[in-house]
Amino acid sequence: MKQKLVELPEYGHETATCTFCPKMCRFACPVDRVEGSEASSPWGKMTMLRHLQTGEVSLDQGVLASAYKCTGCMACKQACLHGQELPPVFEAVRALAASRGLAHPKLAEKDEAMRLWGNPVGPKLSEELARRVPPSRFLRPAPVLVFFGCTTVKRFPNVLEETVRVLEAAGLDFAVAGPEKLCSGLPSLSHGYPERFREVALRNIALFANHARIVSDCPGAVSTFARKYPELGLPAHSKPEHLSVLLLELVRAGRLSPRLGRVRRAFYHDACHLGRYLGVYDQPRELLERVLGRKVEELAFHREMGLCSGGGGGLPLTNPELAAGIARLPVEEVRARGGDLLVSACPSARRRFQKADPDLEIVDPVSLLAAAL
Repeated sequence: MKQKLVELPEYGHETATCTFCPKMCRFACPVDRVEGSEASSPWGKMTMLRHLQTGEVSLDQGVLASAYKCTGCMACKQACLHGQELPPVFEAVRALAASRGLAHPKLAEKDEAMRLWGNPVGPKLSEELARRVPPSRFLRPAPVLVFFGCTTVKRFPNVLEETVRVLEAAGLDFAVAGPEKLCSGLPSLSHGYPERFREVALRNIALFANHARIVSDCPGAVSTFARKYPELGLPAHSKPEHLSVLLLELVRAGRLSPRLGRVRRAFYHDACHLGRYLGVYDQPRELLERVLGRKVEELAFHREMGLCSGGGGGLPLTNPELAAGIARLPVEEVRARGGDLLVSACPSARRRFQKADPDLEIVDPVSLLAAAL
């Protein structure tokens, strides 16, 4: 007899498939790698949600604790023979919790910041961006719109300045999004506030309509623009892409000519949104090879099976120790293999890795390119 689903019936197929699957994806989940618990595996989390759907358990803090333990990295889908996509399921549970006043307080705080300031950080984000970018770059007609990630503006303003300098050196006609209300909306979506996400997305779509290419240094922003915005009306002529793709294009065209200095041994980290979501693997590697004079070193888990940094899904807010444990995995491997340079094209990942190992040099590809010009 078919069970009646009383909660989130639209995800019945996903929970049923995972619940009765022999757990073949558990090795891929960064949460399970750190916690080593059946309850933390994709199977365990989805089984808990199946019980919620069938009414065997209610939406309480125990169920929510399980739903919050997902970074949205998509490593489980990569390993899944059924192609299951689980992050949207956990996002739906978080949204259900928020609608019933049960949201994690840290996530609720971020939503309030989004409501007040249009970003999850606060008013200082806009002030910092305005201070670092020439005023003439904002809201000007140009084929390329550069959309900096929140983490870059707050934590890596040097990358912001280096990006502007490099693009100006290439003679690129570009504008910069901002300085007010700068966010892709991904935090709202992953934290369980879909209406806030829609509000942010529609505002951005109106801005993007005036530009042919939407370029961001934040993989999460690019994947959100590419995967979620079209269903809300993003014009087909506005093409989202990651900064590393544009930079390689400019180098190939001879508009940027990096001078090879000291050949360096660098390990490259595949960011989840850049790799598994967008399929961008080769361009950052080629760019780095042209800048460093040698191929990058590969981590044991790379490309489609690259390690998550633990920065997604609000995990550093809801489970900070778990997020820190996930971030330690790649940096510990780099250290164990005698490395001293880790390159990641994701600002969130770099932030997590820096906290895990403050003495390890962790940089964005654009920083290496800027230094070579």
